[in-house]
Amino acid sequence: MEPLENGLCNAVLFDLDGTLVDTAPDMIAVLNDLQQAHELAPVPYEVGRQYVSNGALGLLHIGFPDVTHEFGSPLHTEYLERYARRICESSCVFPELLPLLDELDDARCPWGIVTNKPAHLTNPLLEMLSLAARSACTVSGDTLAARARVTRNYEHKGHLFVDVDVLVTRQDGTGLVYIDHTAIYRPRQVSQAA
Repeated sequence: MEPLENGLCNAVLFDLDGTLVDTAPDMIAVLNDLQQAHELAPVPYEVGRQYVSNGALGLLHIGFPDVTHEFGSPLHTEYLERYARRICESSCVFPELLPLLDELDDARCPWGIVTNKPAHLTNPLLEMLSLAARSACTVSGDTLAARARVTRNYEHKGHLFVDVDVLVTRQDGTGLVYIDHTAIYRPRQVSQAA
């Protein structure tokens, strides 16, 4: 049974980095620039690419393995400042997902983005990629606190989706919202390089 074809899917939520948008070229370039500024050898592109979906902290972990990385640390802050200056030089929507977005739009199935990227970086990126107006909702890493429980995996036209139950609360702890059986697009896992 295909949820998009039988109307059982109320919305599709995409992760952003490395799922909906190929941000690896820009994110890895920023990491390599930061490494060069600290007189370190750059991480090879294909290695860095595997860590893009883990955000800045994931990239810093492989680029600066001898340093402890925390949200808001000086190196994390420097990375985010550099990234903000070149947020969409080479990033693009994965070409194979453009027809899926069109199919969702044609089916009047709202789709949105849930990302750990902070809003001050998410919103300009989506604007530059002409996705902001198409996305029914965008939840950035600093927007809400959320918990999700995976209920099942399924495929639709070669794309892997995951049904989840999501409990969302605002950061101030008010306004509980329960979203039942939301489909989240997940890319197929690429084999990990050693």
